[in-house]
Amino acid sequence: MNKIKILIILPVFILSGFLIYHFRFSPGTDSFFTHFFYIPIILTAFWWQYRVIPVILLIMILLISADYISGKSFLIYSDLIRTFIFFTVGITISYLRNMQTGQIHLKIYRDILYSIQEAVVIIDKSFNIILTNDSFKRVFNSNGDSISNIHLLLKNDLKMKEFQENALRSFCGESVFMGVYIHQDGGDGNYFLVSFYPLKSESGINNLILSFRDISEQKRSDMLQKKASERQKISIEVLELINRKSDSGLIDDILTLIRGKTGIDAVVITLKNGDQYYKFASKSLFDNLTNSSGGSVSESGRGGAEKAFISGFDESFCGVIAGDSIFWTNNLAEHCAGSIDRYADSPVLKNFLSCAVIPLKNGNEITGYFMLMDKRGDFFTEELVVFYQGIVESIEIALNRIVYELNLENIIHEKELLLKEVHHRVKNNMQVIISLISLQASRQSDEKLRDLLNETQNRVRTMALVHEKLYSSDNFTSININAYIKSLVPMLLTSYRVDKSKIRVEIDALDTFFDLNTAIPLAQLVNEVLSNVFKHAFKKGDEGLVKISLSPDAELKNRFILKISDNGMGLPSDAVYPHGGHLGFQLIDALAKQLRGRITFSNGEGVSVEIVFSEN
Repeated sequence: MNKIKILIILPVFILSGFLIYHFRFSPGTDSFFTHFFYIPIILTAFWWQYRVIPVILLIMILLISADYISGKSFLIYSDLIRTFIFFTVGITISYLRNMQTGQIHLKIYRDILYSIQEAVVIIDKSFNIILTNDSFKRVFNSNGDSISNIHLLLKNDLKMKEFQENALRSFCGESVFMGVYIHQDGGDGNYFLVSFYPLKSESGINNLILSFRDISEQKRSDMLQKKASERQKISIEVLELINRKSDSGLIDDILTLIRGKTGIDAVVITLKNGDQYYKFASKSLFDNLTNSSGGSVSESGRGGAEKAFISGFDESFCGVIAGDSIFWTNNLAEHCAGSIDRYADSPVLKNFLSCAVIPLKNGNEITGYFMLMDKRGDFFTEELVVFYQGIVESIEIALNRIVYELNLENIIHEKELLLKEVHHRVKNNMQVIISLISLQASRQSDEKLRDLLNETQNRVRTMALVHEKLYSSDNFTSININAYIKSLVPMLLTSYRVDKSKIRVEIDALDTFFDLNTAIPLAQLVNEVLSNVFKHAFKKGDEGLVKISLSPDAELKNRFILKISDNGMGLPSDAVYPHGGHLGFQLIDALAKQLRGRITFSNGEGVSVEIVFSEN
């Protein structure tokens, strides 16, 4: 388009020069030809606005030069007047055209802006707001007050400085982005990603388009993810501490770790053993009690814990306010007022606002309480209490292990004690692994991945059950396989959510003992076969029968026959043992080889698996 305009204007300029030459160097003094100059002036002002000024100056120079050279200097004064008129006409047209163009552009920008969902604003070089869309008004003018300058949005001096620097870069032609938190009246404010786009025109970059994209959800999600990662790290540190230590100092170390990592003011663990109560408290509990009447610190414990008597804070305090469920409040004194008068004078109520109590359990029995207290009145949230509950579950594992180890010292002697402790530690460590796998599975949204983690749990449980049978009996070198299978089957039925009213399991196993070299691979093999049966043999809602038999081989001594069969759907046509199936087939094959056994699959009315093996 500009090329066409130039092709039109050039001949007009050439003709203007010819007219000046012709009439100024001819005998006459006519000046009517100067009216022709309005054509290039008007065209230039209309097309290029204020760029008409150089054109007018050029015409003026040509006229006055021609007057002087041609000896008609008396015309210079009148030509200066004409030049003034040219300037008036050119600048007036430029101004009107610029206003018209601005109005057209403004209408176009308004139509574009109103179609954009994000908050968008156009500003000038003084940061005055020229145009906004409905989204901007809805987000930032919700109270009805009009915002005339972008400075009114940014009340943070550091962010305002960064904003000005980015705006300057954008006025130089760059597209710039920055994050900013904008506090809004009547609300907490939101995080926005501000995008700066230069708005180019024929006269240069005089305006910027600012886009405000609300990234509050993303920002809060990132913060929650970071917080979850930090909390998971604390849980792992507690588990590491549990695995590393087994003496009574473990509780004090856990209290110190939790307080140091979470920033809470005080942590207390109350344990019940028979009729006796044992209270472990972080040293910070006493540091925060400003009212010491009726209480005195008499002895320091390990790991920063203290032993003392505190008025109105006896062993039943946690049981009274929490019972057998999780309790938390951000106004402890108000909760206890009226209903629990006997604690009214306790310095605990006078010095701590927020309180959470989580029962410690061994099965269904409450063995103690985990109590957290803070001076701040808004410390606890549902999410934070769930996090502490996860830590308590880890502590329960540690406490149960401690209790078990203390009991072992009283009931087992010398070699029996050592063997039982080894098996129990192995089982407990496996239980920790099971808990970690369960924690990981609960965080997964993928059903297939959860199933894989569940299978892994069952494989670990199978080995843990072997060690449980060992340490719960008087025989530490072999296990009763019949009792083992009868314990394994209910565990797998529960794990795979099998309807026990529809799927029956018949067990006819030899009541005999196998040593560990045979028992462990045999237990794993039974687990893999039964897992496949419970997962794939029956449709949901169907009735079925699973038979498990273990008998001695009539032909050869010390040789046994394990048979597991079902009346389910059978194997699919494309399943070929062992490499045509999944990991379960491959594990069954490997375990059968470990037993030096021979395995046979029958696929008729259901599936029948027969393993013939000798005791190692």
